[in-house]
Amino acid sequence: MQYLTREFNNYILRFGTTDKMYHKMPPVFQFEDYAQCMSKPDGVYCMTKFALVSDTNSELLYMIQNFSEHRIRHYNHSKLHYGVCLTKTCAEYYYDGDKKRDTRVALEGCLNNTFWKKYKLKTKVLEVVDYNNEDNKLNIGYGDCAIAILCFALLTLNLIGSIYDIFYIQKREKQGNKVLLAFSIKRNWEKLFAPDFYNPRLKRLKVFHGVR
Repeated sequence: MQYLTREFNNYILRFGTTDKMYHKMPPVFQFEDYAQCMSKPDGVYCMTKFALVSDTNSELLYMIQNFSEHRIRHYNHSKLHYGVCLTKTCAEYYYDGDKKRDTRVALEGCLNNTFWKKYKLKTKVLEVVDYNNEDNKLNIGYGDCAIAILCFALLTLNLIGSIYDIFYIQKREKQGNKVLLAFSIKRNWEKLFAPDFYNPRLKRLKVFHGVR
C-alpha cells in the first residue's frame, strides 16, 4: 500500500502537481533589493546557486527531486538561484566582531539556518559571486595617468597648432613651423577631405578617398 501511495504521488508530482504541493517547495529564483543593499558603504551582495540537501529522509526533498526530474514541464526546484544581501540578511554569519568571515562560509551558514527553519532542509552552495562597494571604486594606476597625460598633450598641441595656423600663418601668408602646423585641425581636415587628382598615378586610387 505504501508503495502504491508513493508511486501515485510520483505520478501527481510529475504530471499534475497541485497548488498546495507546489507552494510547499521553495522558489527557484529569489532576489533581494540590490540597490538598497549597496547603498550602505560596507554593503555586500551575493549571487548564488545552491542545492537542497538533507542528512535524514525528507519527504519534501523527495517530492522536490521527483518534481524536478520532469525537466520539460518543470523548473529544477532542487537547485536554486538567489540574490542575498549578506551584510543585512546574513549579518550575524558574516561579521565576527570587527572581522569579516569568508563570504561562501557565511552565506552557506545563513542559508542553512533559513532553510532549516522554514523547510527542515540544508543547503550546499555550488556557486557564489559577491559584489561590494570596494569593487566599484575607481583605481587609477600609472598606466591611466600616462594615457591621460598623452591625450592632454595631443589636445594641447592641436589647440596650439590650430591657433598658430589660423591667426598667424594665414593672416601673414607665411609657411610657418611645419611641426606645429602638423597638429592644426583645420589643415588636417582640409588634407583629409581634399583628394589629390593632380597626380595621374593617384587617380586610380580615388576609390580609397571615401575610406580616408
